[in-house]
Amino acid sequence: MLVSRPTQAPDALKSDHDDDVLASSPPSALSPAAALFLDFDGTLVELAAAPSQINVAPDLTAILGRVAARLGGALAIVTGRPIGAIDGFLSHAVECVVGLHGAEFRDSQQHIIHPTIDLTAIRRGKSLLKDFAQHHPRVVFEDKGASAALHFRAAPELADICREAVDKCVALAAGTVERLDGHCIVELKSVNVSKGAAMLSLMRTAPFAGRTPIFVGDDLTDETGFIAASHQNGLGIIVGDRQPTAAKNRFPSVTAVLQWLREFSNR
Repeated sequence: MLVSRPTQAPDALKSDHDDDVLASSPPSALSPAAALFLDFDGTLVELAAAPSQINVAPDLTAILGRVAARLGGALAIVTGRPIGAIDGFLSHAVECVVGLHGAEFRDSQQHIIHPTIDLTAIRRGKSLLKDFAQHHPRVVFEDKGASAALHFRAAPELADICREAVDKCVALAAGTVERLDGHCIVELKSVNVSKGAAMLSLMRTAPFAGRTPIFVGDDLTDETGFIAASHQNGLGIIVGDRQPTAAKNRFPSVTAVLQWLREFSNR
């Protein structure tokens, strides 16, 4: 079996340490001088049995609106979901959204940016993964456009063969795609995109430029964001008990993240 690294980071996003730092302490209060980057699933909403079954807190859109105002607009959602899905869940409350792990993002001027990606291997992989899911009914295939995913929350015992299916797609692609592991999900995506790289792109533009980046997330897919933030003298904050991690601080739960945001928004 070909083994793909769960999270591949560009050289600029590699950790400076051989071992990830174990996050333990809770974060301090959010500063108005920060640039805030928030994952969605597992960070702002609890994980659900299927992507469409999440519950969004009734006051989340209002909280995010107030937080964005206090940060001068320097707030972005950074997610594996498409931008359109986030707009649907949050009623367009956040202007800047990074979707599909960085394969698309919308800046503060409402420009949609798509980094150059060769989709040939992604298209071939979609066909293979869709066929795989048809032979395993409890595995859900998701076509994300610039990437593809297998969800195995309903069949955790199939995790290894789902990863093997994606590895086969990687093996056929001559280094243009990679496997990305998450909570009961495995994805096929371009090697040229990551949450961290997208965060760094936004940090070069208004209103993020010159601020201290804070990246909050819960999954392996967020590690490039933690590393990118630390390279900008910022901070990574992990949600939950996963370790090791490049994050320096930790929230115990989604509830704790929402409380932290409420406190800042109400100051």
